Amino acid sequence: MPSAWPDEAPPAWYVWWTLFEEQHGMCALCINPPHVIDHDHASGIIRGLLCGRCNRLEPFCCFPRYTASPPAGDRQWSYRSVRNSTQRHLASPAKRLVRP
Repeated sequence: MPSAWPDEAPPAWYVWWTLFEEQHGMCALCINPPHVIDHDHASGIIRGLLCGRCNRLEPFCCFPRYTASPPAGDRQWSYRSVRNSTQRHLASPAKRLVRP
């Protein structure tokens, strides 16, 4: 797999599985499985994978270690670019596969 994409906008599946592997299949804030790709709403930079509960709590709670050193690190992946390059909503690939 490439370490960088030519237009710096990797596909959503690459972002998801790269972070899923690095986070050992767990939410970046708790031990639950992740369901969403979290990003900073001000900058649009992807931070990591979160479960639904932590994703809902994150805007209202303070997680200084997570925001200071997110799993996506210095990659500077833009949520807007990744989302627009693949699909409308980034969610767990496993969740998308379960549709009837």
